[in-house]
Amino acid sequence: MQYYRCKCGQRESYGSMAPFPCQGCESCGTTLETSVSDHRAPQEHKWVGEKVDTDEGPKWLTRCAWCGVKRPQPTGWDSELGRPRTRHMSDEEFEELERGLDRSEPDTKEPQ
Repeated sequence: MQYYRCKCGQRESYGSMAPFPCQGCESCGTTLETSVSDHRAPQEHKWVGEKVDTDEGPKWLTRCAWCGVKRPQPTGWDSELGRPRTRHMSDEEFEELERGLDRSEPDTKEPQ
C-alpha cells in the first residue's frame, strides 16, 4: 500500500494503485504523488469513444481512458463564471448544439 498526496496536502489517497494521471488537486494544481519532488501538473484527460447498448439502442459515449469520467460538453456561455457552461451530453446532442439548435427550451408549437 502506498500513500499519495498533493503538494499542498489537501488531497490524499492511500492504495496499491497510483491515482490516475488526470487527477490532481484543484487548490495547488499538482498530481498526487508519493514523493514531494515528483509533483507535476495533471495531464489532460485521454478521451476515447465507445459504443454502448442502452434501452434506446446503441449510442456513442466519450469517456476518459484513465479515470472513466464522461466528456463534458458546452451548452452555452456563462457570463457569471466567464466560461462555457458544461454538462454531459451525447455526441448527437453536441452536434445539434454546434449546428445552432437550442434544445433547452420546450417546443411551443400547438399539436395539429
